[in-house]
Amino acid sequence: MSTAAPTCGDIALAIAEPIVGTASAASHWLLIEHPSAWGSHVVNDIIDPETRAALKERGITALAVRTASQRSIDRPLRLWLVDGARMSAVVWECEGSDVRDAEVRSLALTGSAPEHAHPWSDPLLLVCTNGKRDVCCAVAGRAIMSNISAEHAPFVLESSHLGGHRFAGVTLLLPAGYMHRCVDAAHATRILEKARIGQLEAHGLRGRCSLTPAQQCAEVTARETWVDWALHLQMTYEEINDSVRVTASDGLSLDVTVETGVGPIRPESCGGEGKPLHWVRATARTSH
Repeated sequence: MSTAAPTCGDIALAIAEPIVGTASAASHWLLIEHPSAWGSHVVNDIIDPETRAALKERGITALAVRTASQRSIDRPLRLWLVDGARMSAVVWECEGSDVRDAEVRSLALTGSAPEHAHPWSDPLLLVCTNGKRDVCCAVAGRAIMSNISAEHAPFVLESSHLGGHRFAGVTLLLPAGYMHRCVDAAHATRILEKARIGQLEAHGLRGRCSLTPAQQCAEVTARETWVDWALHLQMTYEEINDSVRVTASDGLSLDVTVETGVGPIRPESCGGEGKPLHWVRATARTSH
């Protein structure tokens, strides 16, 4: 009797792989509504190489998104341009995929959304469900999406690869740019509901995408120390040797000693080759 091989998520849990400091590096996102079937690299399927390169040059990460029930085009397609640093976003609509693709090419050239774009004020929670890329995202991500309530469904979108299959369910809270290991639909709902009232969910927090791994670790440590989970808390970061000084806008300051290391060999995705675990953690903190 054969036994199924453990998934990358199973292995990450078994070895207690640290999650803080693992958020993907990004600060700006272009969300492209794409209801059709997704391949393993769906963004490559809908954006030509030249346009992808132009977006990358501008520091814009392109993602395919869709609602949980959306598998056909029955209305105008939407695009969002998200600025994580300013915690702002705009949205606009396109009539069909040809117009949408032309809009994407134009944005890659100009770096700006079209004039008819308008502000989007609600938090969005993206959930990676790209099963063609990794089975963990298929299982965990789709379980989350299938149990999201009708009330929250317009603000919780399926997403292409976000980074960190082994931490599925992988979620990205926009426009702030925080990533979580999300355990179920109730957790996803809590992340979204807290964001709506200006708070950040602490459980499962991996970090903020616009920060370095050391800064991500220091931010979480500072929030835990100050017991401050305000989503819009303004902080600056100064990395000095093995320490990160976190300073809040109200004058609070904390020096966080950050240690990095290498752990066991493990796969980063299901079926992938083994790679060393690189971790970051806070070992000391000093208030000012």
